[in-house]
Amino acid sequence: MTTTVGLKVMCELARKAYRSGQKATESFRQNEPTIRDKVLGQFNYVLRP
Repeated sequence: MTTTVGLKVMCELARKAYRSGQKATESFRQNEPTIRDKVLGQFNYVLRP
């Protein structure tokens, strides 16, 4: 999908059911491949392999 100004958006629906309430381990959080925005990192982030 592309907007009228050229922004391209790609998404994929995850059909797997995940348990809620699971917390990431401290080890994962320190080494996660996620680059978070400095202002709104809770909502804006990029995942890198």
